[in-house]
Amino acid sequence: MLDIQHNRIKSSFEVSLNVVQYGYMDGLYSRLRGYVSLKALKLIRNEVERGVNVGTNRSLCGCDLRTTCGLPCAHELNVHILAGSPIPLEDIHVYWKKLSMVPDASVNRTSYNLNDELQRVVSKFETFVDEDSRVRTIQQLREISCPSSTSCIAPQVKVKTRGRPNLDSFGNYVIGSKKMKKGKRGMKRKAEEDDTSTTRDPSGFEYVLTPAEAASARRKVKQVKNKVHRTRGASMGVSEIGFIHTIQPDWIQHVETTVNVDSDGNCGFRCVAAGLGFSDIDGWKRVRTAMVNELQENQEFWKDLLGSYFDQVKGAVQFFEGKDVGSDKWMTLPDMGLLIATTFNVVLVNVSYGCCMTFLPLRNAPPPMKDRVVIGVTNVNDTHWVRVIFKPNAPVPPVFLVWKTFANVVKEQ
Repeated sequence: MLDIQHNRIKSSFEVSLNVVQYGYMDGLYSRLRGYVSLKALKLIRNEVERGVNVGTNRSLCGCDLRTTCGLPCAHELNVHILAGSPIPLEDIHVYWKKLSMVPDASVNRTSYNLNDELQRVVSKFETFVDEDSRVRTIQQLREISCPSSTSCIAPQVKVKTRGRPNLDSFGNYVIGSKKMKKGKRGMKRKAEEDDTSTTRDPSGFEYVLTPAEAASARRKVKQVKNKVHRTRGASMGVSEIGFIHTIQPDWIQHVETTVNVDSDGNCGFRCVAAGLGFSDIDGWKRVRTAMVNELQENQEFWKDLLGSYFDQVKGAVQFFEGKDVGSDKWMTLPDMGLLIATTFNVVLVNVSYGCCMTFLPLRNAPPPMKDRVVIGVTNVNDTHWVRVIFKPNAPVPPVFLVWKTFANVVKEQ
């Protein structure tokens, strides 16, 4: 088991060192690619998206990512974005820069001189212009010299608070045991429990019913079903929206409903097909075919945009089997977002938790509002796509950053 875990960790390190993912080709990440883990880059990218509504205001930001993970938070990232400068590697905690499981043999561990190292720290400190960098450096030095000054605190121990303690005949608390009497559903047993036990009491559905009680319960459920019904035009409440846990919280209020599709590996393309009004049977094939044609007809343009990911995206789209669809043939975002929007001249909106963005067509302006097609999707556990239908006149998340660059190139051409 440990060998398997070590191999997985080594594999993740190799990917972080050698693979440049499409979402991090922006100049903002130029000093981080190959030096920090992909997990850190994902957290930073999510923080960049959150920064759209934060700006450089520290109070609105909250600095949660900085204080919990040692990564630049939204208002710090916006400072770099407005200045047009990449994120400095010094802003990343050393934890995220550890991409090897063995010590670096090239480092001479006996040649360190404390005075020289301290002088380097002082020189680096004097080059900092912003106050945040100075404060972080001072905090790190304090934690080294006085570990008790760290901002990290131990988690609170969970205690059992469910129900009230038992009392004896004198009104004193009884510790260590509890007597369970017969309930309405025929539960008969005595149990000795420790007050610190994490074992929960049985739920209602776990009680064993007698045949007579089971028949009575079925009659009551049947009566309730006959009374409660929903009209065809009734609106759906927020708590009744399917897959609500997968949607970015800020956008739940704008969602009318969600529509599930077959989870056969073509689910993402089925969502797009449903949004375009294609057939449920072979609509996903029409979507794949149109995307392949777009890649072939404008190959140079998409190679310039996707770079080394062009062959990977084309190979994933160019698959027309209805079964045995491997994960390398699934629809992925943001890799295919601009391709889908441009191929069908639609607005594609992804409201998945942690990856909330809008994709617009590159070569043509979207149709007028009355004719515009907005296709919404959300991702379930990184393995399934579900279609999202928005309420009328609902806003859309921030536009994918790469669109601005390549839309201008298309406009100039």
